[in-house]
Amino acid sequence: MRQDRYKDVLQNRLIPQLEEWFPNGESCILMQDGAPYHTAWSIKAFNKISFCWIGRVIALPDMNTIENVWELMKREVAKNVITNKTQLLERIIHVWNHHPQMQETVQSCIYSKPRRIEALIAAKGGTTKY
Repeated sequence: MRQDRYKDVLQNRLIPQLEEWFPNGESCILMQDGAPYHTAWSIKAFNKISFCWIGRVIALPDMNTIENVWELMKREVAKNVITNKTQLLERIIHVWNHHPQMQETVQSCIYSKPRRIEALIAAKGGTTKY
């Protein structure tokens, strides 16, 4: 994705959706990784105006709980021969909706976040068991 497309997504999709979800002006935090379109100067300037922005928190491996989900997804998707984008999308949706471990893995990621944060604080930002 290019920075101009990403900015368009933020302005024309994300912000209107957030205004719908938070009609009373509640705050939200935008967390981004180090993708080039996240770190472009125009995006950083836009984010300063529009969001409470946290930079590379997600880049800390100990905090990146989604890796377990991606690993399971990649492993299950790779079990089938996929020759086009449509088949890939269908397989991803099937695994997401029907694989018995998927919901358990997602819940585990969600429920482990407080423990991961506590461990990271205790380690003063250093390495944790996660």
